Amino acid sequence: MKPSGQKISILGWSIKCSGLSTLGRYRFAAFSQLKEQRSSASKKARGWCSAFLQHLTWQELQQCWAAELADAVSLAAVRNPWARFASVFTNTDTHLKLMAKHQGVELEGLSFSAFVEATEDLEHAHLRAQRDYLVDEADVLIVPNLLRAEVLGQDFDNFCVQHGIKAELPWANRSCELIPYEQHYCPSSWQRIGERYSADVALWEELNK
Repeated sequence: MKPSGQKISILGWSIKCSGLSTLGRYRFAAFSQLKEQRSSASKKARGWCSAFLQHLTWQELQQCWAAELADAVSLAAVRNPWARFASVFTNTDTHLKLMAKHQGVELEGLSFSAFVEATEDLEHAHLRAQRDYLVDEADVLIVPNLLRAEVLGQDFDNFCVQHGIKAELPWANRSCELIPYEQHYCPSSWQRIGERYSADVALWEELNK
């Protein structure tokens, strides 16, 4: 999968939360085997927003695996923020629905516009800005290799060529898109999501220059 001695660190949040679960057979730098870190007690003690390892930010990963990440080739994928949020609506997962219910918010059966409003103040990995996962304590982008989810296969191939890695990107568990994501939006909801994820919009536009 990769040259001997070379470690690949993949921030699974960006792909998973973009509606793609593609990198399961790639080995994270060191953290998949540390099951005790996933406990609720450990999550709260460390201030983590999620007990799922694929939802940890760069800063959270550094708390436990700084040494392993120091010499790893790191990458993440960034998705069009409007498409990403539409995917969250179309493929709303059970954990998000349960978390919302515990906060007194019902997400089942909502229209898209109502879903935009209902999720405004919710905290969940699938609703968190993508850029939050990629910055250091000074809010500076720290992950050097950012791939575009819309052309993930192409960008991943280019990444492999640049770093001398022999690998193929496996595709699994594709999320459904019943209609083009733009059709979910009215002008008001488009503006609200653009404002909510303004940092992601700026990052996505920079990657697509």
